[in-house]
Amino acid sequence: MSTSARTVELIATKEIDLFLPIMKDLANDFGDPFLLSMLHSCEIGCRSTSLDYWEVFLLRSAGEVVGVSGLYRQPGMFRTVCWVGCCSWTSAKMAVVRL
Repeated sequence: MSTSARTVELIATKEIDLFLPIMKDLANDFGDPFLLSMLHSCEIGCRSTSLDYWEVFLLRSAGEVVGVSGLYRQPGMFRTVCWVGCCSWTSAKMAVVRL
């Protein structure tokens, strides 16, 4: 591992206070729908459309929250297919993975 590599932890939590450091910065890129999704993931309010599966993780490196990631499946999708979303201050990527 190079000296510039950093370990990233995935933290499953619904504590809104832990999301606050990233919410404003990412909302500038992703807008109000992102903020609303983060509130819903913390069980504040409810989604207008349900998901068959949804788990949100904070990404923490060197003790600092650096991003958010989620795994979800929309209604009608095969149970073996989920979407992975990952957002940090520097990138946003979507991919399909098979469980």
